[in-house]
Amino acid sequence: MKLSTLSSLVIITLLLFQISCMQQKKQDLYKEGDIVIWLLWGEMIIKAEIGERRTHSLENHSKRGESEFYRPHAEHYLGQFPIDYQPKAFDTISEEEALAMPVTPIMPGQALEFNLMLNGSWVQASDRSVVSDETLDHPDQVKVILNTTYVEEDTEKFFNNRLMSELDADSAETNNGITCYQLKGKYYGHQRCLGDSSGPLISGFAIYIPKDMTMRMSVESKEYIYGGVKVNWYADRKNLDQAQVIDAAIWRLLDTWNISSIE
Repeated sequence: MKLSTLSSLVIITLLLFQISCMQQKKQDLYKEGDIVIWLLWGEMIIKAEIGERRTHSLENHSKRGESEFYRPHAEHYLGQFPIDYQPKAFDTISEEEALAMPVTPIMPGQALEFNLMLNGSWVQASDRSVVSDETLDHPDQVKVILNTTYVEEDTEKFFNNRLMSELDADSAETNNGITCYQLKGKYYGHQRCLGDSSGPLISGFAIYIPKDMTMRMSVESKEYIYGGVKVNWYADRKNLDQAQVIDAAIWRLLDTWNISSIE
C-alpha cells in the first residue's frame, strides 16, 4: 500500500513538473519596455522597444488555440502602437557586425508582427489569427505581418500584369490615391484596389475587399527593399480612406526599427 502511494506521488510530481515546463515554454518571453534585437535576415535587423503585450485568445486549434501550435516564445510581436507612434531610433550596425550576429529563429510566415491603432481608439490586443474573419479586436485596429520573400515583380507590376485581367476596368473608382475595381463574372461585388505609396522605394499596395460587408479587408505589398520583403496587413473596411496613412506608418516604423546597413 505504501509502495503504491509512493508510486502515485512520484507520478503526480512528474506530471506537475511536465505541465510546469510546458507552461514555461508557452510564455511570452518579452515584457513592455524591453529593448530587443532580432536578426530576421541580413537586410532586416530589428532593434526596438517592446510595446504593450497581447493576450492569448481561446480559439480553436486551427486559429492558434490551446494546442501544440501555440508558441508565443517563438513569435516576434513588437506590440500595439498608435498610428502616429514615434519609436526610439538606434544607430545602425556595420555589415561585419550584422554577419557576426546569430540569426533569430522565426515562425514560418510570421517573421515580425505588430499592431497599429487608428482614430485615437485603443483595445487590449489578442493573438487572434489573421486567417480568421474575426482577427480584429477592434474596428480601428490594424494587424501587420512582415516576411522576407523572393520578389519577381513588385506590387504595382504584379497588380497590372497578373490581376487586372480578372478585373472590370470600366468599374474603376479612385479616391484618396486608391483605385478600386470590381472583379468580373461570378465574383462581381468583390473588389481589388491598387494604392499609391508615399514611400520612395515602394511601388504601392494591393487591397482585397470581400463582397461580404462584415469581413475585413486584407492588404499586401511585395517590394525589392530590404532584400525582398512582403508586408501584409488587415483592417476594417471602414478605414479604407486611411490606407495610405497606414501604409506610410508601416514603412516609417520599419525604417526606424531596422538597424541593418546591408543593402
